[in-house]
Amino acid sequence: WRKWVKGILTAFFLIGAIPLLFVWSLLFGLKSYSFISNITNPRVANQSKLYNCVVLNSEWGKCTNTKYNFSFEYPVKWNYVDLKPEGIGFSPSDKNIQDFVISMGSPSEWKSEEEALKFAKGSFGLSSRQETTINGLYVTKDYKAFSDNGIIANAVFVDVKTTYQFMSLPDNLKKAGIVLSNAKLQAIFDHMVNSFLKL
Repeated sequence: WRKWVKGILTAFFLIGAIPLLFVWSLLFGLKSYSFISNITNPRVANQSKLYNCVVLNSEWGKCTNTKYNFSFEYPVKWNYVDLKPEGIGFSPSDKNIQDFVISMGSPSEWKSEEEALKFAKGSFGLSSRQETTINGLYVTKDYKAFSDNGIIANAVFVDVKTTYQFMSLPDNLKKAGIVLSNAKLQAIFDHMVNSFLKL
């Protein structure tokens, strides 16, 4: 066949194959990977569409959110994944990255600064929460378990009417078969929290 005929036939079959791939992924999936869901909500490790994460050195990297203009550091050897709708989760394991160990939740917008402060001070009804200031922002911290799902660390930043929340879920270490002491996990969590910076 002539080259132009081959070109037309190749283009025809390629264009026809795309809808078939989408239909296949919707009906049966492809090794548990859906083209549709990955486009609408990417869950691919270390390929964030919400945060720009770069390596700083052998220990730490930095993630920046340009929509809300903030950044923080993360352990560079850990994996990360986008969380609905605008959060990001980190895990020392590359198995089932959705079971993150530390996360930056989606920023929350409140009607007033008073409501934002109320959430930070007592969103979980805790009296053990510590108040401090980090890089010019009011912050509350708590390192005691306060629910059945094993959360041992919580930090909430307040920037006028917006709150930013870090959380730690050590039970997910067990799911991934990772051994990490509470002291080491808290040190990592502290570093991430203390590096939070509004740009």
